[in-house]
Amino acid sequence: RAEARAEAAVSSAAFAETALRKECAEERTAMNRLRKSFQAELAETKQAKADRRALRERADELEEALAASRSAIEEIEQEAALQKHEAAQDVKVARSSASNRLADL
Repeated sequence: RAEARAEAAVSSAAFAETALRKECAEERTAMNRLRKSFQAELAETKQAKADRRALRERADELEEALAASRSAIEEIEQEAALQKHEAAQDVKVARSSASNRLADL
């Protein structure tokens, strides 16, 4: 009888060991899935950070270009205003000269 109980205990222990091995394999599979998922999310996060950094750099470049364009426009406007003023002065001189010539006639 003791022998039968010992065999039953061994059988029960073997069954429990098989069940535990199966459970461990399932847990390992689940852990591997989680690890792969985490690695994919980490790669996406790193890519998103790199993308944001590139966008910030591009925005900085565009802001610098905009500032340079505004500065160039301002210089052009100043030059145009100066030329307009000089042209107005030239017109005044020409009118005065024409008026003097008419007066001399």
